[in-house]
Order: sequence, then C-alpha cells, then structure tokens
Amino acid sequence: MTTPIRPPIVNPLHPRSSLGENLMLNTSRTTRLALIGLMVSAVILVLALLQFSLAAAAPTAAGVTVQPTSDAKSGAPGTYVSYTVRVTNTGSETDIFTLTVTGQVWATDIVVIPGTIIIPNTTVLILLNSGEFRDVVVWVFIPYTVAGGTQDVTTFRARSQNDPTLSAIATLTTTATHKLYLPIVLKP
Repeated sequence: MTTPIRPPIVNPLHPRSSLGENLMLNTSRTTRLALIGLMVSAVILVLALLQFSLAAAAPTAAGVTVQPTSDAKSGAPGTYVSYTVRVTNTGSETDIFTLTVTGQVWATDIVVIPGTIIIPNTTVLILLNSGEFRDVVVWVFIPYTVAGGTQDVTTFRARSQNDPTLSAIATLTTTATHKLYLPIVLKP
C-alpha cells in the first residue's frame, strides 16, 4: 500500500529545513528514487551546459613562431650552407605544420632529423604539441658556376593546418664568396 503524496511542509524558521528534505520525508521509496534520478539528471545537465559555455568562451587558438626570422650566411661555390630554424607551436592545441621553402634559385632542402633518419625535401609536415618546438635544418647548395657576391634568398614558411591562414616566415639569404686564386711565385 502506498502513502498518498502530501504537499511538502517547509518550516522557514528551521535552519535545516529544505524543500528537497521535506519531499524525501513525505513520499514513497519509488517516488524518492525517481526524484533523486531527476535531481542527478538536472545536475549533469547544468554541468554539461557550464562546460559547453566555457568551451565556447575560450576558443582554441592556433599559433606558430619561427626563429630566427631572418638570417644571412655565405659559402664558397660548390658547398652547402645550413640554417637551423626553430619552429614552435604557440597555439593551445596540437597542430600539424607544413614547412616549405620557396623563392630560391639554388637547390634547397628542409631536413628534419628524427633520430637517425634524415628526410630532405622542399615540403615537410611536422606534428607539434602545444608549446613544443622542433629544430629543422635548411640546406642551401651554392652552385659551382656562380660568381662571388651572388645572393639567393629563400623564404621558409611554417603554416598551421588548424588555421591555414596562420603562418610564420623566415628569410634566409645565402651569398657566394669570391674564389681566391693565389699567384704561383717561383724562387730563382
């Protein structure tokens, strides 16, 4: 036999009196379990809405920097000049960055050295966690046939895949040095 549900009695003068407490005292066990389930569902819904609103209020942002932003080196014709560029994920989540070199005339490669494998290419993808960085090497080969003082400018770009409109650039200028020919002097 079930007890009829009576309206809750709340004593506003009693410090421990609450509507929920009085509902629990004046209802059957099945009704109490249903009310507990309803309250738990309401709490879960409120927490989910709070989490959703916090996520919407703080959108994740992509970010990338390269260092140095410009560098200049020189070398003799027929040699390689190397530049070390640090790519840093300044965004708030893991991102894949497309690294490219463009604008140059001389042979240029990006070299990523994971362990002992060397992967030279003009386009490379790297995965970086938020706050993580990776040093990559850009090799520029100075042709044998160029005259001393000739320059070649390479644009190194790191582009975010989370936000393709976001990228960082380093300008690398390579200059061929003059070939030095010493005269041969014979002693009498």
